[in-house]
Amino acid sequence: MTDSLNIAESVREGERRLRVKRRWRWFGFLLIILVVIVAQFFANFLLRPPSSLYAFDGTAWNEIMLPENEAPSQVTTTNDGSVWVSTLSDCGFLRYREGNWSECSGNTGAANDYQNGTSLVATHEDDIWAVYDNSILSFDGTSWKPYDNVLPNMGVNDIEASDLGVFIIDWYGNITRFDGNSWTTQNAANVLPIPPLGGYGGAASLTKTIDGTIYVAYNSNIYSYDGTQWKLVPSPQGLNEFKRFFG
Repeated sequence: MTDSLNIAESVREGERRLRVKRRWRWFGFLLIILVVIVAQFFANFLLRPPSSLYAFDGTAWNEIMLPENEAPSQVTTTNDGSVWVSTLSDCGFLRYREGNWSECSGNTGAANDYQNGTSLVATHEDDIWAVYDNSILSFDGTSWKPYDNVLPNMGVNDIEASDLGVFIIDWYGNITRFDGNSWTTQNAANVLPIPPLGGYGGAASLTKTIDGTIYVAYNSNIYSYDGTQWKLVPSPQGLNEFKRFFG
């Protein structure tokens, strides 16, 4: 009887040890996966090759190295010859002019609360206009200035700027304009000559022409703004969707 009890107890002990061994085996396996993921993350960050821009001078392409650990999100230029880069880091904006990079905009006073996330940018002369959540950040050639909470929501689709002002259209069909003094927002259905189909502006985009006229492509129609009113512009017959829109 005692031997039977000892055998049963030994079997149970063996099964318990086997379960513990299996748990440790799985724990070790998961730990190895975690170590590999962490190592790969740091390897990508530390060993990431430096980012570059390439400028064409009319004859050849020239490489412009970005500052260490910076990668471009969007690139644009202004009339003074500056190249502006919105970065994927807390740096914010970088300005390249006359062979040198500027300090990060995230370290320059008013711009330090708008370090990344500025993925939509418009330029007018030497000015930069950028969307950040439901706020606008501008650079007038000398300093940065924020316009906090001037947009009705964070779902911005596009931005453009000219002598007629700064224009933003959002996912919900709202057109916001800055005339140099104040910001106003109107729904596209209330200002465009032909009410757009539906109330969703996700397919909308803005552009401008050399004379400063602002154009919006919205729900298969094109409209122009001359400083006074929006007008319907004839579009190609059969065109029912815009992929890209350029002035």
